[in-house]
Amino acid sequence: MPRYGTHLQKEAHDLFINYKEDFKKIEETTIEVVLDDENKKIVKDIDFIKRLEEIKETLEEIMGECEEYDEEEEKYMVFDMDEYHVGDYILEENRNWIYDYEVNEYYTMITKRLSEYEALMKDVD
Repeated sequence: MPRYGTHLQKEAHDLFINYKEDFKKIEETTIEVVLDDENKKIVKDIDFIKRLEEIKETLEEIMGECEEYDEEEEKYMVFDMDEYHVGDYILEENRNWIYDYEVNEYYTMITKRLSEYEALMKDVD
């Protein structure tokens, strides 16, 4: 049980606390497919693919929980993390919400990588 808020809020915090660095790692990781002894395609780092799938599921849950937020005549869709915060604590730019465009950016990158994996795994006749 997380200390504050829901499991989804904790998962959102964990995903977005350093998400720009994680983007870079995910984008730079090579998905390698090799043939096993029976000439079937297998991915070398299946844990990486499983992690991408877990992130995708969490992002989908977050998108389902986003709410409209009004600020001085501007409207935003945000995911409220209650007591969890993300941002730069040194520059005092921490916040307890995630914008929907950040979730969408992350989701787009994850689905792109999973599509690359699926394309590599297709059998060529």
